[in-house]
Amino acid sequence: CLGNDSGANDYCFDRPDKYLIYVGNNLSESYGLCEGDCDGNSDCEGHLICEQRDEDEEVPGCVGPGRTNIDYCRYPSLDDAGDEGSGYFVCQGDCDDDEDCQGSLQCFQRGGSEEVPGCVGDGISGKDYCAERETATTLFSKGNNGYPSVN
Repeated sequence: CLGNDSGANDYCFDRPDKYLIYVGNNLSESYGLCEGDCDGNSDCEGHLICEQRDEDEEVPGCVGPGRTNIDYCRYPSLDDAGDEGSGYFVCQGDCDDDEDCQGSLQCFQRGGSEEVPGCVGDGISGKDYCAERETATTLFSKGNNGYPSVN
């Protein structure tokens, strides 16, 4: 079981996908998606970011009420960084191919407003964004703006 209530009891439940959950503070491991209480982006796994909350604000990409004034790790929002052509970080674009992205990120080609893995928001229709391939079986369209070629 993860988490605890205000008393001395822990509860087991089947956590719905992307449900906010409080797992404590100052963990020895990084927080996963929709887990808290993070204090900064470095507390979150991989490319996740820490959503700083003052009260009960919604956490983009996560569901559930969470705890008041608790900060949770989430996916970054899509960012239209322009047409500079290269050096894009996760969830930034408009990229044209993988070489436009930092490190191991890959350019996720879109023909419209398809969801970009590991990012939240709609972005600009037809714009392509750098993303991290979640698994070896996560399909990314390769080629010219959503028209797949070799994957």
